Amino acid sequence: MIQTFDRLLIPISEIELREQLDERGLLSGLVERAINRANTAHEGQVRDNGQPFTNEHIFPVAADVAKYVDRHFATTFPGVSSLVKKQVQQEGVITALLHDTVEDSDYTLGQCADEFGVGTAENVGRLTKDKPTKDQSVRVPYIDKLHTGGRIVRVVKSADRLNNMRASVDMLPEREQKMDRYIHETNGLYVPLAETLPDPYYANQLRGIVAIAEDRMGALGLAQTVSVPIPGQRSVA
Repeated sequence: MIQTFDRLLIPISEIELREQLDERGLLSGLVERAINRANTAHEGQVRDNGQPFTNEHIFPVAADVAKYVDRHFATTFPGVSSLVKKQVQQEGVITALLHDTVEDSDYTLGQCADEFGVGTAENVGRLTKDKPTKDQSVRVPYIDKLHTGGRIVRVVKSADRLNNMRASVDMLPEREQKMDRYIHETNGLYVPLAETLPDPYYANQLRGIVAIAEDRMGALGLAQTVSVPIPGQRSVA
């Protein structure tokens, strides 16, 4: 008997994202431009399940960041006036929409700076892995870029990893080898990154999805390899 599980990742279409952002008063001209840029940069790209990359990853991450900043603004951005809350939300959404554009297309950080400003380009640059090492294990300089980035960078990366973990769990057992690596990276690199945020939401979510992944692998009879130290693993002071 083949075991089936509820899907963890809920895709979001462009129409649904626009509706959600409009309800929060975030659908500005610059956010609209970022949506269009994401569509152009990721045109024709699909996830391993054959579904559009934007609907499965980019738009859900942007929606998650918008909701997170809305619900956890006071704890994640302590001391920041509520008057600039919408500005912070929009910056987060734009960064989320653009976070894979440079890594996955010929779009450059210079073009990003011209189109969205130097601050956004700086965020996207910190979220971009160097193309020569894109298909290899996470490298120390990339993790350092994330840790030394602003809170928007760490929020977006946490949402990005949570989405990727959900997608990988949904695609078990086909993603057995990748899932094993994802579990070790998430525990060793991305939970500590999320723990640098004042609000524990993403750290808790990432721990939770690791637990679900381990349970599902066990239910499917998939063996995990022995955990080994991850290059660049760092503790939170």
